[in-house]
Amino acid sequence: MLNKHLSLLILIEFLAPSQTLRRPFNIDIQRVTCTTFDKLVDHLECNSAKQATSRYAFSVFFKLSDTMPLHTEVAILIRIKTKNALRSLKIFDIKVSVCDLLKQVKLVPLVKEIIGQLGKHSNLPSSCPITAKMYNISNVIISDEIFPIHGIVADFNFSLTFVDRQKHVATYTVQGTTWPKSQF
Repeated sequence: MLNKHLSLLILIEFLAPSQTLRRPFNIDIQRVTCTTFDKLVDHLECNSAKQATSRYAFSVFFKLSDTMPLHTEVAILIRIKTKNALRSLKIFDIKVSVCDLLKQVKLVPLVKEIIGQLGKHSNLPSSCPITAKMYNISNVIISDEIFPIHGIVADFNFSLTFVDRQKHVATYTVQGTTWPKSQF
C-alpha cells in the first residue's frame, strides 16, 4: 500500500505544473479515446479541442447505471517512445482503489490542488460512494506546462483503465507527441 502511495506522489510530482520554467518542446494531442466494456457505464463520451499551440481543452461525459462498487480500481499508465526506439518505455504504472485515491487527495496538498482544479470543471464526487447518475468533466485545460521541464521529445500514451474484480469497466486514453519548439 505504501508503494502505491509513493508511486502516486511521484506521478503527481511528474505531472505537477511549473509556471516559472519554459518547456523546450510543444505538445500535440493526436487522439483521445474512451471505451466502455461493462453495463455499469451506460454512456461514455470524450473529446478534446485544440485551443492554441500546446494547449487543449478536454471533456468527458459518462453515465453510471448503478453505484460504482467500492472495490473498483483505476490503473494509470504512461508510456513514451522516442523517435529511434524500437519499443515504448513504461514510465509510470500504478493501480489504486478509486475510493482510496479520493481519500488521499485530502492528505496531499499538491494532489488536492490538482483535483481541486478538476473539481471546478466537473460534477465528480469527492468521496465514495459514486452513485448512478450522469457525470461530466468539461473543458479542463491541459498545456505543455503539465509536462516536466526535463521532458524529452517523444510520442506518449496516457491511459486510465477502470477495473472491477479484474474486469475492465472503461478506459480513457490520450495519445500525442512532443516536438522541439525550434522545429517551427
